[in-house]
Amino acid sequence: MNQSQGESLFMQGKIDEAVVELQKEAKMGAPRAMYLIGCCLREGYGHVEADERKAVKWFQKGYEEGSALCGISLVNGTDDQEMWDIVNECFPRVLKAAVSGDVLAMDEAGRFYLGALIVNFEEGIKWLTKAALAEYWRALYDLGSAYEEGYAVPRNEERAMLCFKKAAEFHDQYSEYKVGEMLLNSWKKEKDTKKAAEWLKKSWKHGNGEAAMLLASVYENSDDKEDQEKAFRWYERAAEAGIPEALAELAYDYDQGFVVEKDRKKAVSLYKKAIAMGHEESLMSLALLCLEEKDEKNGFLYMKEAAEAGIPRAQYAAGMMYLEGHGTEENRDEAFRWIEAAAENGVDEAEAVLEHNGYMI
Repeated sequence: MNQSQGESLFMQGKIDEAVVELQKEAKMGAPRAMYLIGCCLREGYGHVEADERKAVKWFQKGYEEGSALCGISLVNGTDDQEMWDIVNECFPRVLKAAVSGDVLAMDEAGRFYLGALIVNFEEGIKWLTKAALAEYWRALYDLGSAYEEGYAVPRNEERAMLCFKKAAEFHDQYSEYKVGEMLLNSWKKEKDTKKAAEWLKKSWKHGNGEAAMLLASVYENSDDKEDQEKAFRWYERAAEAGIPEALAELAYDYDQGFVVEKDRKKAVSLYKKAIAMGHEESLMSLALLCLEEKDEKNGFLYMKEAAEAGIPRAQYAAGMMYLEGHGTEENRDEAFRWIEAAAENGVDEAEAVLEHNGYMI
């Protein structure tokens, strides 16, 4: 099958270059380009920011142009007539293309059999294997993940590592991450932090912000001051990539004066950014910071938000603040409502408070 320039670059793993060409081709009405742009947006390949809404728009446009690959990519597992209509129309065409040697169709058929409306593990692994043998990096990652998780095939870390390493030859940042992660997790019982860090740096370079986060944790666990400073810099990079946990880690460092000069104003700003991005644990961290600064009113408000988010320790703390009138008026009903919730979620101190006050647990 003749490949366009954009598809050729995509197959080589040159994602950032591919996207430029694919966008040109898509504007000219090429459905395969629309499919590949959708894949990049759905998975966040290269330095493309993952955006499911935009991905679906491209798949929908490609489907309207007659692409079975785009059509099958719209199937979201919902068992309704609309989805089945798309499956019945598109999946036979995807299978036909796979039989004819289209590696994109092989991978899509394999993925569909493993996780969509028609589940057939044997067929799913068969098609992923065929696409992987054709050295399609996306299929190699998918097959590696199946072996790593023991999903649809017996768990086999050696085969998983082989698949991930092969996919990594095409600069797939997620495969590079997996290699690094497996090396850190004592693959073959031989933890290799140095090699793991090399793989994670490659993954970050190719667009995976999570690699920066994992690298930070690697360096953070060292007793060496220089490594701890490296950890801080990697958390900064992870934060730049939009990872809220990294913002929370940086906030903690500024709050405690760890590695950097203590700056609680900066810590508050970072915690608020993390909260805005959905990091609920930062609500409790910010509450504790406010309480240390003798700002009981805001401390209570953030603690209650954390409790409402389902954080057990925050539920206990909010209950005690209601009970003792810290940052809010005393309210025994609210106090014991939150303390009971904390006890139900395994907070031992909450159970002790309930017992002391004659509550049945």
